[in-house]
Amino acid sequence: MTIIPLIPDQSANGLYGLICAVLSAMQVVVSDEFGGAATQRLQTFPIAMAQPGQVLIKVHTAGIGKGDLSDREGLFEKLTMQEPVFPRILGAEGSGKIVRVGPDVKT
Repeated sequence: MTIIPLIPDQSANGLYGLICAVLSAMQVVVSDEFGGAATQRLQTFPIAMAQPGQVLIKVHTAGIGKGDLSDREGLFEKLTMQEPVFPRILGAEGSGKIVRVGPDVKT
């Protein structure tokens, strides 16, 4: 997510702030079927709003770890005999900055 400052805005207390436009899309690595790296592709998704008890993180660095590889290959579904859901979003490892806080978030 990128925040772009546009124009100064005068607030009620006389201080100047910035009106910011927030881009509404993000790129994620998805897999549409079980298999190896060839099943992965980049896809654009809308950025979700932070729901109650959640935060939205602007990810600076993301990684695909061992759990993602197992997920991509369908190991959990094979063990539990559950119906798979696609597309699967990979990249459970990451670091970044909290940019939105949903209601009911406790620190």
